[in-house]
Amino acid sequence: TLNLALTDGETVLATRHGIRLAKPPLSLYLARGVRVAGAAKGTVVASEPFFPDPAWEEVPPGTLLVVRPDGRVERTAI
Repeated sequence: TLNLALTDGETVLATRHGIRLAKPPLSLYLARGVRVAGAAKGTVVASEPFFPDPAWEEVPPGTLLVVRPDGRVERTAI
């Protein structure tokens, strides 16, 4: 299983991936339009939801997420 997150300070790439596993790969979640610790609203990618909010959505296994600086989220099957 491989969860990986990379950023150049503007764009975020994150994966939830596993090959031939008996169980699903480790979890990955996305929340858009949320405020964390008083910061401006934005997008959060995390291994588990870390605050209660209905905005959290589980990222399906075999997915590459790209979060753009303007908040757009692209999902690609990998």
